[in-house]
This record gives sequence, C-alpha cells and structure tokens, in this order.
Amino acid sequence: MKKAFILSLVLTGILFSCSGKSGKTEEQQIVTEDTITVNNKEDNEIVVKNFLTTLYSDYVFQYHDFSLIQNHFSEQVLHRLRQEYDYDGEGYAVWLFRTGAQDGPSDVSKVNTITPEPDGWYAVHYTDMGIKGTCHFLIQLRDGEPFVQDFK
Repeated sequence: MKKAFILSLVLTGILFSCSGKSGKTEEQQIVTEDTITVNNKEDNEIVVKNFLTTLYSDYVFQYHDFSLIQNHFSEQVLHRLRQEYDYDGEGYAVWLFRTGAQDGPSDVSKVNTITPEPDGWYAVHYTDMGIKGTCHFLIQLRDGEPFVQDFK
C-alpha cells in the first residue's frame, strides 16, 4: 500500500511537471508556426514573381508555345484569351497582357517591378517597346504552383 501511494505521488508530480512544460511547448509551436507562415508568405511571393517574370519574358514579349504553361491559368482566363485570338487557327491572345501599342519609341520590352496588392492581386509594371504599362493578375498558389484566376 505504501509503495502504491508513493508511486501515485511520483506519477502526479510527473503529470504536473509535464503539464507546465506543455504550455511553453504550445507557445513555442505557435511562434514557430507564425514564423513559418511569414516565411511561406515571402516564399509564395517569390514564386509568384518568378512566374510572372517568366510569363512576360518567355510568353508575352517573346513567342513560346503558351500551351506549355496553360495549366497555370483558370479555364475562364484561357477562354478569354482564346476568344480574343483573332488569327486563323487556335491560339491565345497574350498581347492582352501588354499595352496594345503596335510600335514604340524603342525596342526595350521588360518587366520593371512586380508588386503584391490586396486580395491576391499582383501588379506587373513593365516597359513594352519603350512604353510603360501595368497589368494586374489575381493569383493563387495551388500545390505550390501559381494559378492565374483573373487579369485586368
């Protein structure tokens, strides 16, 4: 009986000491999760900016087969790009991401900056043949990959 009583005291002491540490562990986990969330937000922004830079350099300012990246666009956006394509055959009107100018004062076409905006929108500020322009994209990450839901 005496051994059982001592054993129960020891177990109670262990439980109390563990419950005290539990609070600190949870607090540490919360801080860690917050840090991870901030890092993920910054990482997500980098992923989106890299995608938009590549979109412009490889598909908007130069012609590469857009079907290689079409899985990064919603069906609504793809439909709009196909509808606006006014040449024979099938294609995508990626020029909707540009200024619309036929010629410009120079041959410089490049992305200048990409800035995040509220509610998942990103503004791409670019120079299109020497003419400054901006296009806005609504982007969500899906399995770590950028997915364009809308643009204006």
